[in-house]
Amino acid sequence: MSEKRPWIQTCSGKKFYVDEAEVEQIAIEDIAHALSMMCRFNGHCIRFYSVAEHSVHVSYEIDEELALVGLLHDAAEAYLGDVVSPLKKQLKDFKCFEKRMEAVIAERFGIDAELFSCEELKRADVQLLVDEKARVMVKEPEQWPDDTPLVQNPSRIECWSQVEAKKRFLERFEELRPPTPDYSRSIHHGFGGAVREYESEVPNAQIVSALLQAYQPCPNFGICREAQWRPELGHIPRGFLGATGELSEVEVVMVFSEPGHPHDQEQYNSDHAPHELLSGCVNHAYSCFRDGKDQFHRNARWFIDQLFPDLEFDQQLKKIWLTEGRLCSISNEIGSTTDRTCASAFLAPQLDLFPNATVVAFGRKAQRYLRGLNVDCIDAYALAPPGANHRPARPSWEGAIDQIKARRAASDNA
Repeated sequence: MSEKRPWIQTCSGKKFYVDEAEVEQIAIEDIAHALSMMCRFNGHCIRFYSVAEHSVHVSYEIDEELALVGLLHDAAEAYLGDVVSPLKKQLKDFKCFEKRMEAVIAERFGIDAELFSCEELKRADVQLLVDEKARVMVKEPEQWPDDTPLVQNPSRIECWSQVEAKKRFLERFEELRPPTPDYSRSIHHGFGGAVREYESEVPNAQIVSALLQAYQPCPNFGICREAQWRPELGHIPRGFLGATGELSEVEVVMVFSEPGHPHDQEQYNSDHAPHELLSGCVNHAYSCFRDGKDQFHRNARWFIDQLFPDLEFDQQLKKIWLTEGRLCSISNEIGSTTDRTCASAFLAPQLDLFPNATVVAFGRKAQRYLRGLNVDCIDAYALAPPGANHRPARPSWEGAIDQIKARRAASDNA
């Protein structure tokens, strides 16, 4: 039996692999919550003072162009814990883990990981330490190592409550997060910034009818493995878009394995009617694909652009239908977890509406779902990491595009 990978559960319910974190696992809500619960100086303060508040102060102390680096400089502690500095210097293996975690966090938020070691950050961090020590510690028995700056402004250390610290941390992040990048037609790696909210045209009424039962909620919750109905945390059936015109206009159906974990602050109102929940998740998907939220969305846009290069995105949505083998995100996205209950109940009825469309299965799980339904499809690598980062991924997408174009040409000549 293979050894299980070590993981922790985050406050949002994610299964987080501490030995080899994935970019998609990093969530600002998890970071803010954990750091707001964590006391500075290993708890040896005369009053509670959180790492989250410390991070906010560092973001103001540091040069303005490095403010986001300052805010996130201790973000790795949200997943690895806060090891006191004298001990951390002796733990070389831990430092390697910390560096890897910092690199993943940096990629998630679009910053240079090397900046977590820059001199300006060290200066700001030590200055805060001196002011914090004057504010929340008893008199030291002797001068601390590296304790060279003079006390500057200890009154700024306010010792916020956990709730206030989390709130201030998230507010500061919203001020500093990078703007949404301009959309590019090339394949990208890494994550984008904020997603603006747009409203999409709703899918064709027949597609809506095939999906609405999933929002009542789906009767298979409790049967499908790992399926979650938690609208307030973003866990509802979701991950589809397109088919905004006549069903006969749809040329390509893109089938993915399952939706990824909900994005930061992706929430739905459990009191809403099924059609409102469906509309909400479609609008969120539309915003993500339009703005290129992350690597998966940008790669999907690239794929669609190769098929319909002369059409604007809204026009492209009449030609495609994006859907999932199962409609609920699961804790362990990487692996062989499949449950054909969802595919039989929801994917099959969707595909029946597009008898003349070319179906593309992205990733092995999507391919297994479609094989189980006896659906003829083109196989391709997943558009989301880690599969998207493998060397054969790009050629597999290009091969799928060539096959679609060949089928289109054959149909036009028939």
